[in-house]
Amino acid sequence: MLPVNATHQIAVLGALSVEPVNLNDLVDRLPIDRARTIAAMGRLIARGLAERSEVGIYALSVTGTVLLRDGLKVGGDACKVRKDPVYADSLRQRAWRAMRLAGRFTVADIARAALRDERDGEDAIRRFFTALTAAGYLVERHGRIKGTAPSSNGFKVWQLVRDTGEWAPRYVQARKHFVDRNAREVFSCR
Repeated sequence: MLPVNATHQIAVLGALSVEPVNLNDLVDRLPIDRARTIAAMGRLIARGLAERSEVGIYALSVTGTVLLRDGLKVGGDACKVRKDPVYADSLRQRAWRAMRLAGRFTVADIARAALRDERDGEDAIRRFFTALTAAGYLVERHGRIKGTAPSSNGFKVWQLVRDTGEWAPRYVQARKHFVDRNAREVFSCR
């Protein structure tokens, strides 16, 4: 295989955009031969900086967009970014699907729909709600649903106001933001 240096990756990354680009157009725009362009693209995809939507059609990933926007270098730690796996059956993904279907809901409603055998699952859903609210995905509705205990204040009612698509936004704890694969954006929780 041809050696792929960081200069080729930077050139390919700079030629990409959020909109899908054909490989032939990339090769025409770059001063790199086709084989090295393909090899550099493969490295960028492996690092999660680019995505392939179809054969020969490429675009920047959310991570790649953030990397270019913030002016980080490609190399060192930035190159060690791995592609974020999409967990189709994770607790947050199941909760996200339930929220999209429900319209208005309580934590208990979503827990009933999404929980399987997770330990502390309802607490995890509550933390997910808190982060989603801070990022503007959820709003707390006025009023509460009556609780079962006589001394209960009732249950908070939530509503999903930013439904961006089928995949649950991924929360990045260290940076306090959500990476949204559907909207191809990063939403801050600060």
